[in-house]
Amino acid sequence: MDILGIGECMVQLDAEAPLASAQTYTRQCGGDVFNTLAAASRLGSRTSFLSRVAGDGWGEYLLAQFNVLQVGFEYGEIDPQGGNGLYITAINPDGSHTFTYYRKDSAASRLNPEMITPERINSTQMVYASGVTQGISPTARQAVFKAFQLGKAAGKTVAFDLNYRPALWDDPEEAIAALEEILPCIHLFFPSAEDIQRLFGWEDPFQLFQDARFSRIPIIALKQGAEGVLIRNKIGIHAVPPYPAPSIVDAIGAGDAFNGGFLHGWLQTQNAIQSAQLGAYVAAQSLSARGPLQGLPSRIPTAHGHK
Repeated sequence: MDILGIGECMVQLDAEAPLASAQTYTRQCGGDVFNTLAAASRLGSRTSFLSRVAGDGWGEYLLAQFNVLQVGFEYGEIDPQGGNGLYITAINPDGSHTFTYYRKDSAASRLNPEMITPERINSTQMVYASGVTQGISPTARQAVFKAFQLGKAAGKTVAFDLNYRPALWDDPEEAIAALEEILPCIHLFFPSAEDIQRLFGWEDPFQLFQDARFSRIPIIALKQGAEGVLIRNKIGIHAVPPYPAPSIVDAIGAGDAFNGGFLHGWLQTQNAIQSAQLGAYVAAQSLSARGPLQGLPSRIPTAHGHK
């Protein structure tokens, strides 16, 4: 296996009108870690999703989508209690989106450290999770901590997307503490400029590179949306511009798509700049369809030099 991701996949319902007036919804699925695994899988990486899915009709739908997207679920569990997380996207009159989440006590929130074993960590080259995974429950946070500790001890590449969501935390200090407990394990770190502004209050993204807490992380890919990505490695800081998007329909999941392209590229080259360029390409393609998965590419331009 190339990448083992730990997180939650939810059912997504898309409305083409405000919630108050919407009559019909289109069904998809998504979740930050899952979206990244799907993006990497589309490019040829072998991925597996360690999560919990409720044993109901929605759960059957999610499992079917995992198969379609070729994301394994061999280490996941079917949860007989509770339901699956649900989020609804609606388009407002001004074109902006409204997101409504129903994820409290979801099956995935019962992720726990007992699901993390040395055998499962040893089966993969890379372990991946996010701040969302940490935030959905205390036991999920413990699972991430254990997976990263085992991953580092086994010499695996440990990758983490900050993906700070205030609604999942009692206060920012709790989220910072969760991040700090895993920082010594992280090899590839994916924050966004928006994340660090909301979590740390830093208006200048370069403050991240100046903070001693992050000085020992080998690779940082700071995502800046339309301004591209800043890569900090042992050589210095490098700007990677965005890839031209064929069209822009929906930006949901573009950061996840970037991560998937980067992780796939890293497994092929261990070159952060080339990996970021591939991530930028995948993110740009993902913008061309509604939702986080429909626009993911299944091939890589030959200019990127990956297979």
